[in-house]
Amino acid sequence: MHCWTQCVHTPTRHHNILDLVFCHDVTPLSLQVSKELESSDHKMVLCALPFDFRHSSIHKLQKTRQYRNYKNVDWNLLHTLLSCSDWENFFLSSSLTDALDIFYQINNSCLDTIAPIKLSNIIKSNDLYIPLHYRKKLRRLQKSYHKSNDFSALMEITMTFNQVKEVHRLKAINEELSAMHSSSKVQNLVRLFNKRLKPSRNSDTPCILRNGLMITNHNIITNLFSDFFANRGIPQDDNEVDITNSATNHMESVTFTYDNICKSINSLRTSSSYGVDGIASIYFKLGGPNLPLILLKLFDLSLTTGSYPNRWKTSYICPRYKSGDRTNLHNYRPINITPVISRIMEKIVCDQMSDYLLSEKLIFNSQHGFLKTRSCMTCHFEFFNLVFTKRSLGHLVLVLYLDISKAFDMLNHKLLVGKLSSYGIRNPLLAWLNSFLSNRHQIVKINSTLSKAEPVTSGVIQGSVLGPLLFIAYINDICKCFSMGRPFLYADDLKIVYSFPPQEFAHTFSGVTTELNKVAVWCSKWKLDLNASKCGWICFGDKRLNFDLSTNGSKLSRLQSVVDLGLRYSYNLSFTEQVNMQTSKSHRLLGCILRNFYSNDSRILLYKVCVRPLLEYCTFILSNVSIRDKLRLESVQRRFTLRILEADRTLDYKTRCTKLGLDTLWRRRLKLNLIFFYKILNKLAFSSPNTIQLEEPSCYNLRNSASKIKISQSKSALYMNYFTNKFSRIWNHLPQAIRETDSLPLFVRHVSNFISSEISLKMFTPTIVSYSTSEIIGTLNV
Repeated sequence: MHCWTQCVHTPTRHHNILDLVFCHDVTPLSLQVSKELESSDHKMVLCALPFDFRHSSIHKLQKTRQYRNYKNVDWNLLHTLLSCSDWENFFLSSSLTDALDIFYQINNSCLDTIAPIKLSNIIKSNDLYIPLHYRKKLRRLQKSYHKSNDFSALMEITMTFNQVKEVHRLKAINEELSAMHSSSKVQNLVRLFNKRLKPSRNSDTPCILRNGLMITNHNIITNLFSDFFANRGIPQDDNEVDITNSATNHMESVTFTYDNICKSINSLRTSSSYGVDGIASIYFKLGGPNLPLILLKLFDLSLTTGSYPNRWKTSYICPRYKSGDRTNLHNYRPINITPVISRIMEKIVCDQMSDYLLSEKLIFNSQHGFLKTRSCMTCHFEFFNLVFTKRSLGHLVLVLYLDISKAFDMLNHKLLVGKLSSYGIRNPLLAWLNSFLSNRHQIVKINSTLSKAEPVTSGVIQGSVLGPLLFIAYINDICKCFSMGRPFLYADDLKIVYSFPPQEFAHTFSGVTTELNKVAVWCSKWKLDLNASKCGWICFGDKRLNFDLSTNGSKLSRLQSVVDLGLRYSYNLSFTEQVNMQTSKSHRLLGCILRNFYSNDSRILLYKVCVRPLLEYCTFILSNVSIRDKLRLESVQRRFTLRILEADRTLDYKTRCTKLGLDTLWRRRLKLNLIFFYKILNKLAFSSPNTIQLEEPSCYNLRNSASKIKISQSKSALYMNYFTNKFSRIWNHLPQAIRETDSLPLFVRHVSNFISSEISLKMFTPTIVSYSTSEIIGTLNV
């Protein structure tokens, strides 16, 4: 609980475990329960910790850090400084290196003027801080109590602690009010929430177990991470691979304009954090109208020369914990912090390249990752739409889940450039992309401690803007391995669906084996490996079906349940595990919010930002969730409103939501699902052709008959309750004026107003639920 692990599992007194050892980020080398202590009925617990105290490797926490304070910057002064600087040599220069030197010289000079580098103390802990005059008082009372054992002194100590707590409570309330009244209150409040959850900045520093010893020295840890991440990739080889040209057109360049540079800058998150070059995003966002013109010159010069600047090829790496043992290096992934100016240029290149690849239909429709109108939600929708449709026809559905080991890190640069060339990417853009990938270096950064720079020999940059698109281009043609099965991809997450009547199992099994072999050959050709331990298969429709599948000699395990892109489901298409995960995690977050925040306004805002999105992930799938599970989801908000309005505990749930300005979760699901339905219908979200079909226009002039959806019929209750069928019926009951709305913002406004009306909801055909249940989750069972 809260990252602490209890390590004693043997009874220490009779048949009970009463003596406990809790560990945080440390795994004991050995722990044993020995004989009983003298004059006690408790047994001894002997615990060996992996610390070498003779040659102490324990490193003192850093006390200071360098930063630039952007809080009170005079941005008008920056505009003036940039306007008055001498840019003549910069704009006349035809050398990218010289232009960059002038750019950084002038901008660093401006930064030192408006926001000079300062040193600040790192807050060691978020524990109760006792001001000096209270500390003196407590020392005096402590001495008095030890001399006289006077109980009144002890009572006064308790009162003093309560006064200190009240000072902290008032300070916390003032912080909340300050965040709530700022222009970016959501961002500031979330930052405050994260600060109160983490006891110190140094708590992000992991302890690493190495050769049986626990290492806490920051310098050693950063270099261990640096060596580990540098060795994750593969050395580039010179083996030639025959790559078929699949493009009819070509793309030679990217167009940089003042407008698209401004748009790229505006898409940045306002932050004072920075990459290796030391310039933060806030500098570009508030730097005035001259900066985009300066960047336009730099970007044009970089692209025309086909050279990506060496200054931008070094990135900081923050180790991001994934899961498992925190002391194991393998349980961290590298997240790159690249220079902000590089991300601005990458965004423009990425947008125009993805538009080209999609317009030329070079990216398969199976890929849903990092592309416009596509997302995890569209991937899940397409997948479950196919599964439910095939199950309604009585077919069995076999799904393979394949995992490519370290896919982002193992990507071969030379092969990637060859693939880009086959997609019609030509010089100078191809040369620029080759330069973007080559001669890169990375530095691990933990707090303010830096490792030595290590070369990056393979893979795309995780954390860069362009990296995901390059990875998609590399892995794209894996879809050619499947002719019998239908693949679904989100970046490197791959699943393949095979549907078949039960009597055709033998034929399907043969096809599955053939296509698994094709995947193994493809991986070998493109220098990637399948991780068989993370691959598996599941069958919807017949839990008794049993057979062996293998790849590269490793057997694939049969799965009873799956965690797929954040969604949990089982072999019988039950989503109860997903609901359990959502509710338990939401209750934990709610507890953190209610304990650490005092203002109801800040609590409600944090609930909307941090908790409610967890309950609304892939809401379309909740059409097939039982009423019991929907009540569990709604219980999170019921508990929250009850805790907020403790003085009005007699109010019912619906009234509490109205008083706090919250919609019930079922109303929000209804609205979100109708918006998603509208996006699919109007091609604003990707879906296969004819997923949702309009009814043929009637030859009679009937009222309210336009823009209605054709509803499929099936004997399967599972299919009839699925999103497309259920919301087709709900869509047909919407007023015609709403159905024919031609603008998404306008549709959102109209449908929100319609759903908020109790009278309007009576137009829908209700589901038979009890009165008490309908008061919580409505009558539509959405």
